[in-house]
Amino acid sequence: MTPRVLMVSKPIVPPWNDSSKNLVRDILLGTDQARFTVLTAGAYTFGQPHIREHPIYKSSGGLAPTIGQNARVIATLLRPDLGDIHHFFFAPNPRTGAVVRLLRRLRHPLAIHTICSVPRDFGSVRTMLFADVHVALSEYTRSRLEQAGVPEVHHIPPCIPPLEPLLDQEEQQRLKRSFGLPDDRPVILYPGDYDYGNTASRVARAAEILERGRPKATWVFACRLKQPRSAAIEAEIRRGLADLVADHRAFFFRNVPRMLDLLRASDLVALPADTTYAKMDLPLVLLEAMALGRPVVVANIAPLDELPVGEAGFWVPPGGPSKLAEVISSALSDPSECARRGLRGAAIASSRYRRDQVARQYLELYRACGG
Repeated sequence: MTPRVLMVSKPIVPPWNDSSKNLVRDILLGTDQARFTVLTAGAYTFGQPHIREHPIYKSSGGLAPTIGQNARVIATLLRPDLGDIHHFFFAPNPRTGAVVRLLRRLRHPLAIHTICSVPRDFGSVRTMLFADVHVALSEYTRSRLEQAGVPEVHHIPPCIPPLEPLLDQEEQQRLKRSFGLPDDRPVILYPGDYDYGNTASRVARAAEILERGRPKATWVFACRLKQPRSAAIEAEIRRGLADLVADHRAFFFRNVPRMLDLLRASDLVALPADTTYAKMDLPLVLLEAMALGRPVVVANIAPLDELPVGEAGFWVPPGGPSKLAEVISSALSDPSECARRGLRGAAIASSRYRRDQVARQYLELYRACGG
């Protein structure tokens, strides 16, 4: 029997700049052995016979749903024709958990919840959950959920679409110029956020340390403004790097529709986060960077330590900027080693995080649950 699955998420439409949206998209495109209904906006269509678009959203959506959007999602969950399995994709929160528990008293299809980012406190997570089956994106989160008493937890990693590593130096220089970046220096990309930890400030301080004297690199902060305070943090970092900004050695991009091209234009991707709160356990941007042959710099903390960074990049301990500057300086001083690790990372990421393999694991889960 072919599973009928309603994917409950943000609007699954371009731009593809949100990890949870991208994960849903790649599960949909990774298998045609299930019949999916997916929440979309406008006239966007996947053009696939196994995917039914249900356009309940008015736009591609912001970071937080509006009251009207939530009302339309609730109405969708009550429709019996849209799926025998409801598959939810979001971070646990008390309000959503309470609403869905109430709805499930009225209608009770099997519910699966992929926990797209972990809560601040695992001690209270069980009270926020409602599903029959839970999916963690890392082994670390699976273990923590089980310790918190959450039943039926599976570990299925995130996935990325097929990507080829960029090996053409002239093409990389062209991409740098397309973003207004100098093409005569290495580009270090920070594709994170300004909130939830001080990672952006740590990278900025590392830039200050490394750029004293002779210029070594171009620094790019590609960060969406997720919170009201994000703009203030960005402004503070810009002030600290004022000399680099004036000399075209530091750039700030708030929205990047062509993120894969920006990754291709980069020589080193640094995301040394000291917490994964409000992030996907294994950030897709790191998996994409590795698949594109870009070495990564990552803090050696759980669950990020499940990434193959020892082969695909460089570990850095959490903490201050000095060690980060040292690791980045060492990487920049050995381009051949960076290239070797980049190629190794591309081979691992393209095989370990393939969307068809991950979609197959979800398909097996749907079938095991009776779909």
